[in-house]
Amino acid sequence: MSDIIKIAVPELGLRKPREIVAKNKTVRRVWALQLQEVKLAQLQDEAMTSDEDAIKAYESVIKMLDDNEEFLVEVLKLNDKQKDALEELTQSEFARLTARVQMAIIHSEDSLAVSDEQAEPDTDPKLSDANA
Repeated sequence: MSDIIKIAVPELGLRKPREIVAKNKTVRRVWALQLQEVKLAQLQDEAMTSDEDAIKAYESVIKMLDDNEEFLVEVLKLNDKQKDALEELTQSEFARLTARVQMAIIHSEDSLAVSDEQAEPDTDPKLSDANA
């Protein structure tokens, strides 16, 4: 396993894949972001019995989004134009990008450090023309 990850991010206008070194501090940050997400999910699963609970949940969501954006800006070394493109992504695009980068850094088996556009579509052999 290499400690240098190349990741393509055409959705932010990056023409060439960026190289990310999986330094201990970067890996630790990924795990901290993952922990933050689990805590948020747990908070959202609990019954919100007061306005204070709702405020805490909303603040946690905003902090998680801000922390993930800051992480992507730093590890991908984004310029101002690319930062703007990051903020213009839809929520699902942002979540996919964040997950793709994080999983690549921690060498997840499910990680693909390629863009969604580069990924080959799943095909069911039963549905292919060869079996028609």
